[in-house]
Amino acid sequence: MHEDLREVTVSLEHLREACGEIGRAMGQTERSAAEAAARRAVDHLNLVIRRLEHAQSLPLRDEVLEAIDHAYSSTRMAWQGTHNALNNWEHQAARRLDAAKTQLSDAIGELEVVAPARAEAAHRVAA
Repeated sequence: MHEDLREVTVSLEHLREACGEIGRAMGQTERSAAEAAARRAVDHLNLVIRRLEHAQSLPLRDEVLEAIDHAYSSTRMAWQGTHNALNNWEHQAARRLDAAKTQLSDAIGELEVVAPARAEAAHRVAA
């Protein structure tokens, strides 16, 4: 059975971009630049959430759907944490962004397991 994993591979690309933006936000000393990076991360996460919601409805193997569900859950938590950081930057940004980056790494790991060859090729192209 050939599985269409385009939603997964595109989600991986956006998750990597979001993770990079979170890293940039954490490394910025200027608040406006850090907040802008966090907002770009949210934009990527919005796309990932929509794609993973669609992927959950596709006829895929159980282990693929389970990985997608886990990645979706981690992505939603990262999305919420990043929003919380933006809404209370002074008091929550560092803690929330750090947690979001960890959650995004978890989501990336889940999706790389189900689409390893494509994920590796995409990572090489991005590098």
